[in-house]
This record gives sequence, C-alpha cells and structure tokens, in this order.
Amino acid sequence: MDNLIAAVKIVLGTAFTLYLKTHSCHWNVEGAQFPAYHQLFGDIYAEIWASIDDIAEQIRQLDAYAPSSLERFAELSRVKSNNEVLVAADMLAMLVKDNETMIATLTETLHMAEKLDKQGLVNFLAGRIEAHSKFRWQLRATAKRI
Repeated sequence: MDNLIAAVKIVLGTAFTLYLKTHSCHWNVEGAQFPAYHQLFGDIYAEIWASIDDIAEQIRQLDAYAPSSLERFAELSRVKSNNEVLVAADMLAMLVKDNETMIATLTETLHMAEKLDKQGLVNFLAGRIEAHSKFRWQLRATAKRI
C-alpha cells in the first residue's frame, strides 16, 4: 500500500506542476493565434485545477496525508517547471510532452491500484488518463496549424 500512496502523491505533484505550466502558457502566449491559444490553455488549466482536490482526496482515502507545499510538489513531480517565456509553438510542444508524462504517471499508478483491487481509485485514474489524452490530442492538433 505504501508504494501506491507514494505513486498517488507523485500524480498530485505532477498534476500541480502541469497546472502551473499550463496556466503560465495561458498568461504569456502571444501571436496571431492568441485568442485560440489563450482559450485552449485556459480550458486545460481549469480542468487540471479542478482535479487537484480530487487527487488529494484520493490520497486521504488511502489513509495518508496529501503533500501541501510547493517545494514538495516540485520534488514529487515528473514534469519539471519552466521559467522561460516561450513562443506559442514551443508552448504547445512542451505541453504535449508534459501531458504524455502525466499519462504515463497515471497509467503506472492505475496498474498499482489494480493489483491492490482499489477499484474506485482505478476508475478515478482512468478518468484522468482520458482527460490528459484529450489534452494531448488537442495540443497536437493545434500545433499542426503552426
């Protein structure tokens, strides 16, 4: 069970970092396609933000405490933060890669939950995989226009 708890904490740290990166892209995107990018990034960060509390509650349901500091999220995250201001094409490429990392992290955790017969957590993680798969598709499709 300890390995599963640790894995869900990694999911939380990764999701929080991905949320911040996506929100930063929303704030800082520029260019001819600004309205479309701004809206896309806004839709994605809002959905990720809405999932953060649910991920933390999944940790609590495993009788563990959710991490709650920026430093701890950074330690746990498989997505690394970015302090550079990027052009839109690079933002899209970065977020495609980061969503792929999120999907891999979620999938790994889902398999651990399956082995421990934690069906509610399995279902939750499957929904998160679906959400990030949709984001990856939308970002890839948008990147093709550049």
